Amino acid sequence: MRLYDVIRNVSAGRKTDSLVAKLSAKEATVFALIGKGQTNRQIAEATGVQIKTVKFHVSRLLAKLGLRNRVEIALLAQQSGVGKTARG
Repeated sequence: MRLYDVIRNVSAGRKTDSLVAKLSAKEATVFALIGKGQTNRQIAEATGVQIKTVKFHVSRLLAKLGLRNRVEIALLAQQSGVGKTARG
C-alpha cells in the first residue's frame, strides 16, 4: 500500500482496521505512538525498550502494512484514529 492508496481508501470511507488487526501488541503500541508524532527515543522511553528494539518494530510495521516510511505510518495511524491526540 502506498501513501496515495492510504489517502484514497480513507477518503472513500474504507476502514484500515484490517491492516491494524495484523499487528502484534507491541507493534500496535509503536504504531499509535508514531501516529502521535513521537520519536524512536520517546517511544523507547515510553515502552521501556531500547531504541534498537523500536527500530525493529518500525521495520516490521513498514513490512506488514506495505508502507515505505515513517510518515506513511503516522498518516495511517492518524487516519485510522489510533494516533489521534487531544487538542485543546
